[in-house]
Amino acid sequence: MTEIAHEFGLSVCWTGRALVAAGAELPQRRNGVKRTDLDVDTIVEQYASGASVRALAARHDTCYGTVRRLLQRAGVQLRPHGGRH
Repeated sequence: MTEIAHEFGLSVCWTGRALVAAGAELPQRRNGVKRTDLDVDTIVEQYASGASVRALAARHDTCYGTVRRLLQRAGVQLRPHGGRH
């Protein structure tokens, strides 16, 4: 699935949802797989500079939830939903 996502310039999360919606049977999720290719320090800096979680997910080819968890684990206080406050 990762290869398909990269080939078409999509996030892995979105690709999985699209495949399931099209009727594909995917293997069971492998909980606990760590994304070692994500630079947490860069994501934290970009979020602190005003980037949204959704924009960071798209920029780093991952899911909203993954970025949100990375930020939370890094001790970042998340902004409220709906833009700058």
